[in-house]
Amino acid sequence: MKKVFAFVLVLSLLLCCAACGESNSTAGDGNIEGSLTDLLAKVTDGATDPEMSLIETEVTEDMFSWYLFIDPIDGAEAVVSEPMIGSIPHSVVLLRVPDSADAEQVRSEIEEKLDPRKWVCVEAEKTAVLRRGNLILMVMSDTETTDKVISNFSALS
Repeated sequence: MKKVFAFVLVLSLLLCCAACGESNSTAGDGNIEGSLTDLLAKVTDGATDPEMSLIETEVTEDMFSWYLFIDPIDGAEAVVSEPMIGSIPHSVVLLRVPDSADAEQVRSEIEEKLDPRKWVCVEAEKTAVLRRGNLILMVMSDTETTDKVISNFSALS
């Protein structure tokens, strides 16, 4: 009887832990339509300090590895929002991978290779790499900004 009770307790604990685990892919695995520039505006809306002087830039093949920490992907498109001053640890990148790419594998590779200390003498407090369909968000910033960007990304439709 004690073994059965112990087994039920262990099983209950495992279910509780699984329910509380963080998922790297948000609900709704369908692709999100719209231009990356418009989606980036929605993702960063209300999340950043207006005095940070951010600039949005299309990520070209030459800059791909600097912003996403992985080799360029044929057919992918990306846009980044970063401060004009290089010593502020903040970066928000939206990447849309082509249907031929495994979006979850790309997300995982970015998460594994990202460097929150890519700037000189500063480090991002919090990082996140999330995926919705073929759209990948990579954010590195202070905790409050990162959390707001994640919330906005999760709310995209």
